[in-house]
Amino acid sequence: MKTRNSILLALAIGLAGLSGASTADQNPTTPTTTTIVSVAANNSDVRTVLHDLFGQVKQNYVLEPNIRFALFLSLDKVDFDEALAIICHLAKLKAEKQNGIYYVSNDTGPATPTNQARPKDPAPTPIQDGPPPVTQTTLKTKHVTTRLAKTDIRKVFATIAKEAGIPITVDGSVPTFKMDAFLQDTTLKYALDQIAGAAKLRYRIVEKQTILIYSDDTENRIAIRTD
Repeated sequence: MKTRNSILLALAIGLAGLSGASTADQNPTTPTTTTIVSVAANNSDVRTVLHDLFGQVKQNYVLEPNIRFALFLSLDKVDFDEALAIICHLAKLKAEKQNGIYYVSNDTGPATPTNQARPKDPAPTPIQDGPPPVTQTTLKTKHVTTRLAKTDIRKVFATIAKEAGIPITVDGSVPTFKMDAFLQDTTLKYALDQIAGAAKLRYRIVEKQTILIYSDDTENRIAIRTD
């Protein structure tokens, strides 16, 4: 009797095992691949961000060399495809899937609104007609040297004009007289101030092109010496 009961128990256990195995075969546990990702980057390199992104969805990818871009973004629980599209848009990349592998490369296609705009050519430098304008700064930067003794004042100013490279016109109101002008590497302004002051003359810049020397009185002779 014990032997018969033992045989029946063994058969029951075997049938239960077969039944469990059959149920397991009919309902296998299928691993699921999530497509929801979260990505955060604060001045992070795009290569590191992509590595994390593909790692979350367990996808194979190949990254083209020489890809560099710093990303600033925060994406929380978004679809993988959307996150990948955003990153590629920001970093000017393109991603193509072939045989289950994502290939990421620089986007060198035709210009689109997402491509970086081509920098404009610099505006051409306008060609300046004639000599540069005469200003007060010009008078302070030009230097002259003269050693003239008993020389007509018009010739003195002509010599200074040649030294400075700036036209100087002597008005008809300036009397004709001779003077001494000894100037050693002085600014044009200092030279004009000394000569005009000593000879009781005045000067001004006319239309930013020339210096006009004129007088309010008619002294005949004056000699100046400046070191």
